Amino acid sequence: MYWLPPVLFWKFKLWGIRELVWFGDRGIGDDLLCTAVLREMHKRGRTEVAMMTNWPALFENLPYPKLTVPFEFGAIHCIERAGIACRRPSYGEEISADPQRFRFCEGHILEAMCRSVGIEGPVDLYPTVLLTGQEKERQRRFGDHIVVQTSRSNPRFPFRNKEWMPESWGRLAFLLLS
Repeated sequence: MYWLPPVLFWKFKLWGIRELVWFGDRGIGDDLLCTAVLREMHKRGRTEVAMMTNWPALFENLPYPKLTVPFEFGAIHCIERAGIACRRPSYGEEISADPQRFRFCEGHILEAMCRSVGIEGPVDLYPTVLLTGQEKERQRRFGDHIVVQTSRSNPRFPFRNKEWMPESWGRLAFLLLS
């Protein structure tokens, strides 16, 4: 009986949802990557999907997920008990208790994340955010300027593949100008 009230709460809150995607309470970048996973699920007919996130604005205006809910780690077990499949996309695995020791899956990070939630075959390798008209209007004052922010070694969970060397910035600038 201990589990019944929260299970019923989540069953009602997620009524009609078959799957819940969650990455964790980490940075916004991980949830941004999940937009690609959700898009690929949607393209394959998996449309009754919710996203548990601390960044619901990322998913506004997208046709997926069907619903966003605030991230609450303790709710995952209750949601599973309510009969909703919980999917946590992954692009690798820890190989020790040290969070710096991480092995990435083969292929593109988005391919690995899609495979981890049961998506096979080719996937589009880009995340998606749809800006509102108001957001686009605010950007117009900056014209064709682009701002790139990097945290270098200071992200919450640093990995070597997040590091960009000076030559990579040069290639990016060239691509953005062309």
